[in-house]
Order: sequence, then structure tokens, then C-alpha cells
Amino acid sequence: MKIEEKDILHIAALARLDVSGESIERLAEEMARIVGFADMIAAVDTEGADSAYISELYNVFREDMVLPSYDRDALLANAPDESMGLFQVPRVME
Repeated sequence: MKIEEKDILHIAALARLDVSGESIERLAEEMARIVGFADMIAAVDTEGADSAYISELYNVFREDMVLPSYDRDALLANAPDESMGLFQVPRVME
């Protein structure tokens, strides 16, 4: 499949990407390989294949366990600032 320059520019605009002129050809080749790979996968005969479960296991969960943890006061001992048992950090403004 041939990916044209207009296709690359359209996809770049949708993704809000600035694509330079020199990258367009390389991107077109890479996208053509990706589409070709997807076409190759789509062409595989999966008739009769059961892909719902690839393993004998299903819904494998472990029981919740309460384990020993670090002492909160010891952890906060070196904090530059703490509030209500939590690390207090400066607000980050954008």
C-alpha cells in the first residue's frame, strides 16, 4: 500500500504534530510497512482457532495479606516538612 504525503500531513495534523518535509518520506515508508504487517496478520486463517483463553488459568487472585510496614514516625523524621502524618511538598504551578 502506498502512503501519500497528504495522508502523512493529515495524520500529523490530527495528532497535532509538526512534520518537517524531510521526515514525510521516511514516515510514509514506515507507515506502509505497518499497514503491510497489519494486512499480513489479517490474512492469517483463524478459522477454528480458539483465542479466548491462551492459558488454563483464569481469575487467579491471591488473598489480601496485611504485612509489616515501615514506622510512619521514623519515615517522617527526616521530612523537611510534614502535615497530618504526610510529607508536605511545595505546590507546583503550571
